[in-house]
Amino acid sequence: MALSQLTNHVLGIDLHPVAVALARVTYLLAIGKERLIDSSRGPISVPVYLGDSIQWTQRVDLFSDSQLLIPTGTGEEAFKDELRFPDHLLTDAGWFDRLIDQLATLATKPRAKGTVPSLTALYSRLDVAAKDRSAISQSFELLCRLRDEDRDHIWRYYIRNLARPVWLSRTENRVDVLLGNPPWLSYRHMPPDMQAAFQQMSDAMGIWQGKTVAPAQDLSGLFVTRAIQQYLKIEGVFGFVMPNAALDRGYFKGFRSGRYPDPSEPTTVAFTGSWDLRRLRPHFFPRASSVVFGQRSADSPHSLPIQTLRWTGKIPRTDHTWTQVQSHLTRLPADLVVRDDESGAASPYDSRFAEGATIVPRFLFFVEPQPDSPLGLGAGRRAVRSMRSSTEKKPWKELDPMKGVVETEFVRPVLLGENVIRAFEVNRDAVTA
Repeated sequence: MALSQLTNHVLGIDLHPVAVALARVTYLLAIGKERLIDSSRGPISVPVYLGDSIQWTQRVDLFSDSQLLIPTGTGEEAFKDELRFPDHLLTDAGWFDRLIDQLATLATKPRAKGTVPSLTALYSRLDVAAKDRSAISQSFELLCRLRDEDRDHIWRYYIRNLARPVWLSRTENRVDVLLGNPPWLSYRHMPPDMQAAFQQMSDAMGIWQGKTVAPAQDLSGLFVTRAIQQYLKIEGVFGFVMPNAALDRGYFKGFRSGRYPDPSEPTTVAFTGSWDLRRLRPHFFPRASSVVFGQRSADSPHSLPIQTLRWTGKIPRTDHTWTQVQSHLTRLPADLVVRDDESGAASPYDSRFAEGATIVPRFLFFVEPQPDSPLGLGAGRRAVRSMRSSTEKKPWKELDPMKGVVETEFVRPVLLGENVIRAFEVNRDAVTA
């Protein structure tokens, strides 16, 4: 079995290089050792696509009248010229990628402007069916024209990476298994335009938990629900590496429900279990992680079970294989402590603080010492000046600093976060030296 035939069955979705490697291993395991070492097998290719899995901005159906349509213009002329390919050519991912690569290579070879090289040898080499040659030739002519207009740099990548996620999202092309380590990104770290799109899409999927917990809501939940909605068959199964908060924190409540009522395509999931990895040391990622498992259902949602498999242990940094590591790990059933009411819960200190443990504006409170006058200041007195900072905001940044002499009993030391960081760096440099 050619590896490209497996792309309809196993799809690794991720931007993380470890997960890409994991997807390759999954392919190889699916093929089996006997097929791999069979002397009669053909070449093996593992297609990896840098596509927009969530489909943030894809609002145009790229498939029409059994053809893949790739617009090459911009603005009002976006659809003036289109690259067209029969959509059944995408069924064999490896073959289609070779076709696009060779067309793009031929279009960029030195030739007289306005001429179009012959594709006879390519058609023979790739065994292109006669019924498909006319559409391919027309698209090749457009590629050559784009080259002549100095607009040829990205088309080979654009065609394959734009088309594949959309092609996989069609009902007949959806996969049996989804594996992934989705991107983790908190709402508070997203740029404003991404925050708006994230909130809109999360609200449609039923996983937006309101502004109270908005800063903590994470892209991973939306990524997984959209991936299941677009790429997984009914009764297809999935496994995703998630932030550990996905198991028990309130801002993942909608995600754990298993019901995603997006008007464009309502989606239901039956979660089957999870792994709680927060007690492993060292952590695999900057944040504690978990893994969730489940199956897409027709209309029978099942929320994430309270029962989990809890992993504990310390992994030696010198051990790399599962055989070496497993003796250091313990895996036992446990119950999660779920906090679904976080969205409306207030801190018991809420009525006493408005901004946390901070002193603002610093301009009015923080000072730096100034040199004494030649005659001195007398006992119990100090010359000071307002401390200034590049992070000051209006109106304080526009005011002149204050200077004067004050009693020393009113000048007190304050330890700030930046002082702790500076002390850590000094100690680190001392140890290094």
